[in-house]
Amino acid sequence: MRHNIIDISQLFLNKRIRIYVFAISLAVFVFLFSLFFSEGQKIPTLANKLIVMGHNKLSSQEIINFLGIQPGVSFKNYDINNLEKILKGHPRIKSVSITRKSKDQLLISIVERRAKFIIRTKDHLHEIDDEFNVMSTNDIREFSIPVISGDISFQDDKIKNSVISEFITTISDSFEAYPSIHDRTSEILKNKDGEIFFYIHYPKPIKVQIGTTLDRKQIRKLYASLAYFENQNKEVNFLDLRGEDAVYH
Repeated sequence: MRHNIIDISQLFLNKRIRIYVFAISLAVFVFLFSLFFSEGQKIPTLANKLIVMGHNKLSSQEIINFLGIQPGVSFKNYDINNLEKILKGHPRIKSVSITRKSKDQLLISIVERRAKFIIRTKDHLHEIDDEFNVMSTNDIREFSIPVISGDISFQDDKIKNSVISEFITTISDSFEAYPSIHDRTSEILKNKDGEIFFYIHYPKPIKVQIGTTLDRKQIRKLYASLAYFENQNKEVNFLDLRGEDAVYH
């Protein structure tokens, strides 16, 4: 008679090894999956055979609602050009391309406008892009950009006052030349009398009076002053840059 001798301890060991191998494989898969969709990659959203890609601040549901597409309705009779025209009318959308993948499937590729500044005027907050177009009103979704406050008006959802647009362009150019000032500034205020104030929030709150003119010289003085304060770890509440020398207390 033949006997099969089974080593129980060896069976448990082999089973445990298989469990470890499975767990490690699963962890590697999850890591690679998350790595692939990092760095701004966004998983395409599929809703009723409608694939939406490229959206960031807008949700897929907002895009579907804006198009007026009803659940379960076939896309066979939809006019692609008309759908693109509708989406291009959204203030947050810069460009859009719609491709018919099949009679019941559409692929929507979107490029969103990027908010450059937040404008605060008349108790309202507006996001504007680099072409001075209003992207939103009291629906702020970009919180890492400075606020510009003052007597600013809009015409047809756009800043058309040349004085204001030049002022904002000067601020933008200054921030590009000195990115660290951008990161430290929470708000820029221009009063009705023309006086300009910068409100620094990092590393310590400082109110800065620039004067009535904002130019490269003033920005260089601001940059040098902030660097000096941080290097010397000085406690400063107010900085006056209107004269030749910076005055602080």
